[in-house]
Amino acid sequence: GIDAKRQVSYIASEWKRRQGRPFFGFINFGEPHGPYMHDEMPGAENVKGKAGTPDFRIRPNVAKLPSGAWKFDEELYLRQVDCISYLDARMADLMSELAKAGEGITIAMCGDHGECFGEEGLYGHGFYHPKIMEVPMLIFRLNEDARFTADVNEIGSRVDSASSSKAQPGVRPSSR
Repeated sequence: GIDAKRQVSYIASEWKRRQGRPFFGFINFGEPHGPYMHDEMPGAENVKGKAGTPDFRIRPNVAKLPSGAWKFDEELYLRQVDCISYLDARMADLMSELAKAGEGITIAMCGDHGECFGEEGLYGHGFYHPKIMEVPMLIFRLNEDARFTADVNEIGSRVDSASSSKAQPGVRPSSR
């Protein structure tokens, strides 16, 4: 689903309810998964089911194709990048709430898997490919002075993943 705002709000409210006691919150965001939508994108209100919007391309995964016989799907890739940027901002919202507690807040953020966008004729995930194994991870403690001051783009740039940085339309990251 595309429920990041609701998920973040829920975790923040549960954390507040349990304040003073140990708390573990877990969010698995749907936005960076096909159809690569978030609630501020046009058409997001029409996302239904696993395949999402009608224009979401479902392609059969085929055996590895020789170099040059496959095409990178830049449009879908940029949609995912947009979703990651959107989620970076939602996580900044959550961290700002958590930082009000002061000391003792540790944040661990990671992806659940990488994604293929046409590499060697493969799309999606659920099979082995080096791109599927590229999973960003970031672990840090919120500032001890209870202020979360890191810029969202700075956080994204610390993660070794092209999908956690702002991409420009028409520009494909060199790591792809």
